[in-house]
Amino acid sequence: MEIKQTNKNDLIIIEVSGRIDTNNSLELASVLNNISTDIPLILDLKDLEFISSSGLRILLAKQKAVNNKKNLEIYNVPDNIMEVFETTGFTKFLTIKFGNVKQINTIKEDITNNFKDENNLSFPGKINTKLVKEGKEYYNQLIEMTYDPYKAGEEFLLKIVKENKDTEYGKKYNFKDIHSIKDFQENVPLSNYDNYEKYINEMINENKTNLITVYPINFYTKTSGTTGDPKKIPLSDKAIKENIYPTLHQYRSYIMANKNINWINNKMLNLVEISINKLENGSSFGSISSKMMFDLTDDPSSMYISPNDVTFTNLDVDSRYINSIFALMNKDLSFVFCTYLGLFVHLLTYIQSNWELLVKDIAHGTIDDSIEIPEDIKQKILKDIKPMPERAKELQNIFEKGFIDGYASKVWPKLEIIYGVGTGGFTNYQIKVRNAFNENLSIFLQGLSASEGIFTVPLNVDDSKSMPVLNSIFYEFIEENTDNSEVLTLDQLEIGKKYEIIITNLSGFYRYKMGDVAKVVGMKNKTPLFEFLYRKNNVLNATGEKTTEEALTETINNTKNELKFDIFEYSVFANMDVNPIQYTYLLELIKTPDKLDINDIENTLTKYLSKNNPVYGFKVQNKILNKIKVRLLQPETYLLYSDLRVMEGGSSAQIKPPRIITNKKHEKFFLTLCEE
Repeated sequence: MEIKQTNKNDLIIIEVSGRIDTNNSLELASVLNNISTDIPLILDLKDLEFISSSGLRILLAKQKAVNNKKNLEIYNVPDNIMEVFETTGFTKFLTIKFGNVKQINTIKEDITNNFKDENNLSFPGKINTKLVKEGKEYYNQLIEMTYDPYKAGEEFLLKIVKENKDTEYGKKYNFKDIHSIKDFQENVPLSNYDNYEKYINEMINENKTNLITVYPINFYTKTSGTTGDPKKIPLSDKAIKENIYPTLHQYRSYIMANKNINWINNKMLNLVEISINKLENGSSFGSISSKMMFDLTDDPSSMYISPNDVTFTNLDVDSRYINSIFALMNKDLSFVFCTYLGLFVHLLTYIQSNWELLVKDIAHGTIDDSIEIPEDIKQKILKDIKPMPERAKELQNIFEKGFIDGYASKVWPKLEIIYGVGTGGFTNYQIKVRNAFNENLSIFLQGLSASEGIFTVPLNVDDSKSMPVLNSIFYEFIEENTDNSEVLTLDQLEIGKKYEIIITNLSGFYRYKMGDVAKVVGMKNKTPLFEFLYRKNNVLNATGEKTTEEALTETINNTKNELKFDIFEYSVFANMDVNPIQYTYLLELIKTPDKLDINDIENTLTKYLSKNNPVYGFKVQNKILNKIKVRLLQPETYLLYSDLRVMEGGSSAQIKPPRIITNKKHEKFFLTLCEE
């Protein structure tokens, strides 16, 4: 056994490693007895291998000594030691916390050392420091629940069932008679949006309450949808307070501060346009990101480097240009926020295509006449654009050498954190971002989220695995790609298998089928960790082959890696007007070898899709389906698609490329924009 003691200003940390047995336990007792019960004490057991009965008795004696002072906390308990604590009943008496104790207890110290006087913190610094501190407690709560996810889930579920038993929905499905998860599953059917649309319309148009939830609802979120009429998803005040705000702000800030802290005192580059409207009943309607930004400050420009005229949606402003020029002007940029990494890749692509124009305007402090922007807004923005000839020269030198791997780290040498979705079908964007920077960049890969709430959060920066938010969502699952329709709970899942996610939230959705499929990729204590894969209903199924987005994405990745080309984005549709029916890949290329032949791409795509979906391969082999056809899209086609969706009323924060095209409107749009 080894014991290491660290004395801080207001607490003592004892790290214990090796084995605590009968022969050496008195050594630990001596150390603990010499510490006053008035001083907060932390035991870090990260490297503890074994603890005997005598060791347990010493811990119990120290706990008795501090009594009600709550001055003893235990961190980083290994699974085998935790099993001993649980089996012996020690968890009833010991205060067990989770996380890296060194990081947990030095974040505040690091912030203080970097920003000596908290009164001198910038406005973002004050906000972010507060969120980091609050995030510590939220993190501990979530980790503690991972030791018994079934218990945590049932406690949360029964609480909201009890509180909503007198709603119209609660009466319809006998919430008053539900006393267990089994009761809940037997009384309440699986649901989708159609089951709630009538209630939601009455809530908005007739201002009715107590229909699906007892909790007040003053905000509705936009779905990303596939048409110009986004659905309205209720988000209760309670959900914002207990699910959205803690995960999006507090938890995120705390995890990122464990990795890097220099971003805390600086403005960030925000690539999410804020758009909030009012509904008939006075409630607000917009994206979750917009809501959270307004809750932080009434003046987004105090937190973000771009002017408010860009942050707030304005269809007359070329936001790509404005965001690009302000980002390039800011050499000390340290944090980028985007809902999914594709937004940042769009920005990098725009800079690559327009760097000469941007550098010229930075040098002279101007906005080129070719940029679409109303004159009054242009004059306001120009007040924040000063001539920067030295910065312009520096950027020119970087860009003239080409956009090789790592170039962006020279543009923004202090950029530490990028936040956004970058797993599943968006992994390609993560790869592009990482190629643009060196290894000093960290990516906070947002977990699974949607208009209905935030469902998983990563354990750390640069970690694609994410854990359930057990204190504000109840989870059920149906195994994917199997005839078994049994509904499972978290404790019944298996590593390596894929599951459709069903959620019950704090906004009136019960046993709601998300349509999202995730894979169990590991465990945190006794709780599964997930990685998002694809939307369940997003499949091509022209002849019963059921090709998923996952298979299509893997196929294009296999193909571009073999043939050494790169794409900005892709879409696929089944052309039903030819015989045999034929999949058509629509590709917007970035890098193309001089001698690359379209036939080679088509043959390679067909080869890999036949492997990734053997049913498809069988049907091609038997002439039921034709081999793949490729059409090349014009540059910026997907950016145009995004712009048009915003004009139709969609939220830029949620608009994703249509990987699988199933309607003629989208099919016609993209075919019109194919190169000759």
